[in-house]
Amino acid sequence: MLFQTVLFCIAAVLAAIISIRFIFPRGLEATSVDRLSVFIIAGAPIAVLAVLSALHARGSLELAWLFSTEETDAGPIEYGTVLFFLMACGLSFLIARADQTMMRFAYLGLGAACFLIAGEELSWGQWIFHWETPEALAEVNLQQETNIHNLVNPRLYDPIYAVAGFALIAMCAASVLGGARRWLSARADMPVIGEIAAFTDWLGVARFGMVLTLSTAVLLQHESFEEYSEVMLSLTLALFLMHRLRMVAAPAGQFAPAE
Repeated sequence: MLFQTVLFCIAAVLAAIISIRFIFPRGLEATSVDRLSVFIIAGAPIAVLAVLSALHARGSLELAWLFSTEETDAGPIEYGTVLFFLMACGLSFLIARADQTMMRFAYLGLGAACFLIAGEELSWGQWIFHWETPEALAEVNLQQETNIHNLVNPRLYDPIYAVAGFALIAMCAASVLGGARRWLSARADMPVIGEIAAFTDWLGVARFGMVLTLSTAVLLQHESFEEYSEVMLSLTLALFLMHRLRMVAAPAGQFAPAE
């Protein structure tokens, strides 16, 4: 828990630095007021829900209907995660269909992964149809549900969440550093690097992209925000894939990298 708190604080400080650089790239500009208003409008409800998530995790508030628990899955946060991952699944397959490069196979894999995650989160429909979990599986499943990811202690996923969060912070940092953006843009035709370049471009043009991504990156660092960070991550992914699909489907040159 202490280590997670340290990671959370480090991520929060880095996110604050990146936010300031993003809002005020060269001092007070016409775009700065608009960007600051976006951070306030989007950041306020994100912060309120984060506080509620932490209070629920510590037992100060009983909000299982909203954030669920490690013993039960239900509520708008869990269903939101399922919905956004299913959206990401469909968008990934559409990108794979439109993309003519080798990356289409990566998007096919991403689509399959998103479908599996959504299915696991939904316990493959058990929430809806309420069938009995097979006895052998119920004995070893933390939540006695029909899924695989609850066969192990959820704390084993914490390192993965931490790495994913700092990877998002790194991409956010690259989006506000001119040298990094130029380096990525010059290699945008390369596999993987091109997708990172597209993500950093999205951060610059999406109205809520930066605040959503930075918030997700910070929340991923601590188990108190586990369910909340998952829905934030799935939403971030779905919104980026919507942007990526427009880029892939658009005529060449229509979407130029942001300066």
